[in-house]
Amino acid sequence: MGLVIGGIGIPIARAIASRIMHGPVPRAGAGGEDPRVDDLADDVRALQAQLDEMQGRLDFAERVIAQQKARDALPGAR
Repeated sequence: MGLVIGGIGIPIARAIASRIMHGPVPRAGAGGEDPRVDDLADDVRALQAQLDEMQGRLDFAERVIAQQKARDALPGAR
């Protein structure tokens, strides 16, 4: 079976050996995180909210400009 698996068996064996020697890898959100990660995540959420608001404002401005151009293009405008 070792010959059948070939190159795949060696990385798996190394991963198993590392897990035995160093213990399990902590999962994200497991409670032992660096508080800086939470701070950065909050910053990213705040920036995303600001970006969403700015996109909404840009969409509104583009609609207003398009409406004005459409009015100016009508015959007899101005």
